[in-house]
Amino acid sequence: MEHLIPVPKADSVIMVEITTNSTNHTLNLFLSYEKIPTYRSFMFHTKVSELPKNETLGYHYWYLDNNAVQNRTGRWFLNVMELKDNITEDDATAGHFDKTKITNFTTDYLLRTYTAGCYYLDEKYEIWTGKGLQVINTTYDVTVCGSAHMTLFGAGFFVQPNTLDFDYIMAEADFSDNMTIYMAILVSIISYLLFLIWAKYQDIQDDKRRASKPLPDNDPGDSYVYEIIAMTGAQSQATCKSKIQFILSGEDDETDIRTFPRMTFQRSGIDSFVMATSRSLGKLSYLRIWHDNTGIGDYASWFLGVVTVRDIQTGEKYQFINDQWLAVEKDDGQIDRIIPVSGADITFSKKFRQSKENNLKQNHLWISVFMRPPRSRFTRCQRVSSCFSLLFLSMLGNAVWYGGNSESVKSGFQFGFI
Repeated sequence: MEHLIPVPKADSVIMVEITTNSTNHTLNLFLSYEKIPTYRSFMFHTKVSELPKNETLGYHYWYLDNNAVQNRTGRWFLNVMELKDNITEDDATAGHFDKTKITNFTTDYLLRTYTAGCYYLDEKYEIWTGKGLQVINTTYDVTVCGSAHMTLFGAGFFVQPNTLDFDYIMAEADFSDNMTIYMAILVSIISYLLFLIWAKYQDIQDDKRRASKPLPDNDPGDSYVYEIIAMTGAQSQATCKSKIQFILSGEDDETDIRTFPRMTFQRSGIDSFVMATSRSLGKLSYLRIWHDNTGIGDYASWFLGVVTVRDIQTGEKYQFINDQWLAVEKDDGQIDRIIPVSGADITFSKKFRQSKENNLKQNHLWISVFMRPPRSRFTRCQRVSSCFSLLFLSMLGNAVWYGGNSESVKSGFQFGFI
């Protein structure tokens, strides 16, 4: 019977614990690095009955120290065989034996494997290293470390996952006995399909919102073009249906009173517009923006986050950070604000608030499903699929490590002579 033992970190040791119900067994353990041990080739060998035994818990244990592992990280393979004849010293030295010594496997056993290591934090290189440390002994709960220098150090474990026996799973996959599991999977799949349909609809709406809308007062004769992107905040009641107007001022000129299309500026929304002028305004300096408070009920006020203006001809971008209400019933009651172009003097609070909202809308896996910016290349369908993939992988991980830590483990340091 073959078993994989991953060794992920350098300076690790390997511990194998095996329990059998039979006292007359002839089980032998064979271990090799990066290949499955067979009668033709193996690196280490031991007979289970000759291993030390934990009398309290009733298992035999095979401990391979740092000198045996020799810093070889990666895949180690353990093979459990039942033999009718003993392995001789010559067989062990040569690393192979006669196939006729193998007999049919009749003994049941329980196996647990894990790795352990002792490490300290190298402050110069900021890495955990085992230089000058060695594992004296280890159990599933405690690791004894030996140190050649006086420093703080710690120990780590890598618990092996449970083996998923798909033959057994399929044989026991009766609906009546596993109704809870089937219902959980069924509900998860139905929820995924429903969210996927909703996400697809929202992606279609986002594609429509992504297009830049021309301002209704654009003059067909004007040829100098600016793109204006207005970002509405995520605050409650931030949605606005009032008539919004603005004046954009630059070093060379300023616009007349310009009007956004009469539309709904959605909470957490990003709306893009195209403004045409007769000539360049020069470097932009101020944005005066206001609304007429004619929206009905909660839709009269507006929380304006940031307005970004991009000169299409030169590619220059200008940001006007507001992060305030334009509302008669909130903050200072102003619905008309003059916003200077942002520069290096942006306050920390405004930077933090803007960064927080951008990260939630764009980078948070779960929240961004509902608040995704329309111009993001990561669609809502892809985000929903990522969320449910994480959910299903978590369920699989729980199955693999189920029952892996049934007892409480006490940790701490004990100093003294070994």
